[in-house]
Amino acid sequence: MGMHRGVHQHLAAVSIVAFFIASVHSWSGPQDAVHITAILGESVVFNCPVDFPADHAVPYVLQWEKKGEEIPIYIWYDSYPTHSGEGYEGRVSRVSPDSPYGLASLNLTNIRETDQGWYECKVVFLNRSPNSHKNGTWFHLDVHAPPRFSVTPEEVIYVNVGDAIILNCQAEGTPAPVIQWYKDASPVQPAGTSGIFNDGTELRISNIRHEDIGDYTCIAKNGEGQISHTARVIIAGGAVIMVPPTNKTKLEGEKVQFSCEAKALPGNVTVRWWKEGTPVKQVASLDTRVTVRRDGSLVINPVAAEDTGQYTCQVSNGIGDPQSASAY
Repeated sequence: MGMHRGVHQHLAAVSIVAFFIASVHSWSGPQDAVHITAILGESVVFNCPVDFPADHAVPYVLQWEKKGEEIPIYIWYDSYPTHSGEGYEGRVSRVSPDSPYGLASLNLTNIRETDQGWYECKVVFLNRSPNSHKNGTWFHLDVHAPPRFSVTPEEVIYVNVGDAIILNCQAEGTPAPVIQWYKDASPVQPAGTSGIFNDGTELRISNIRHEDIGDYTCIAKNGEGQISHTARVIIAGGAVIMVPPTNKTKLEGEKVQFSCEAKALPGNVTVRWWKEGTPVKQVASLDTRVTVRRDGSLVINPVAAEDTGQYTCQVSNGIGDPQSASAY
C-alpha cells in the first residue's frame, strides 16, 4: 500500500513538472496583451497608462522589461538618471507627459530585428506595500523588414559550352523572403540540365547549352517589398587581334609605333611583345627606349640602327591559345 502511494506521488510530481515545462515552452503571453507590428528602422510607442491608487498621484518607479533579458531595458524615477539596457542606449525614452499617451509609455526608436519579442510595462508605487497596488501591461512587438541580399552571383559570368554553373542568391528579411528565378524576364522552368535547389536560393545548370545563355534574375520578396539582382551568363571567347602591327620604315632618331589591338570576352587582354623571339623588355639595346602602351601598341623612341628586325605581339585572355601577329 505504501509502495503504491509512493508511486502515485512520484507520477503526480512528474506530471506537474511536465506540465510546468510545457507551459513555459508554449508561453504565448497574456490574452489581453497588446500586439504591435513595426518596420525595421522605424519607431514605435508602447502605450502604458499609470493607474494611481484612489486616483491620487503618488511617487512611482517605471520599469520596462523584455522577456529573455535579465536586466530591465529601461528604468525611470523622477529626478534620477534613467537606465537604458545594453543595446537600447539612445533608443528608449519615456514619452513626454504632455503627449496623448499614458505616463508610463515607452518610445523605442531605430527598431532592429532583434527587438522582436515580449515587453512588460511595470509601474511600482512607492510607500505602498508590494501587493497593495501595482500596474503591469504586456506588449508583443513583431518586427518586419524588407528583403536585403546577403549573397548574389557576379553580374557577368563567362562560361564555355558544356560547363556547369551555380547561381547563388540569398536574402534576409522578416517575414523570410521567397526567392524566385527568371531568365530573360520569364520564370525559370526546371528541366533536365537545370534545377532550383536549397529553398530556391540556388539555380544550377549542369551542362551549359547555347540556349542557356542570357540574363538570370533572382527576386527576393516578402510582405514588406521586393528586390532583384541580375547576372548575365555569356559564352567566353579567346582574344582576337583586330588591328595587327604593320611593317615600318623609320630614320634613325625618329619614333616608331606598332599597333596590336585586340578584343575578347572576358576583356582582360594581356599583350606581350617579342623581338626576334626575345621579350622586348629583355633586349638590352632597347632598354629605356621601349614602351608598351595600355592599348597594346609598342613604341620605340628614338629608333636606332640595331632595332631592325621582326617584332611579334601575342594576345591572350586565358581562354584558348594565344594569338600572335608580326611586322618588321
